Amino acid sequence: MMTILFSTYTPECLKQMTDMWNAVLLDGNAFPGEEYYSEANFADYLNGQSLVTCAWWEEELVGFFVVHPNNI
Repeated sequence: MMTILFSTYTPECLKQMTDMWNAVLLDGNAFPGEEYYSEANFADYLNGQSLVTCAWWEEELVGFFVVHPNNI
């Protein structure tokens, strides 16, 4: 059975999360962004979110999601 665990974002995950986000942008199929993040810029982005949650499978970071207001 596959168990995915969720945890609140911590700065120790920043490099993996930045690499993951930039890989999705590079693929070009999910988000319309073209600017890749540095770790520092991505940390700023994450710190501005309402919630950042990491997804883990067998102690490996396999994804994350952010929650923020959809409209002001």
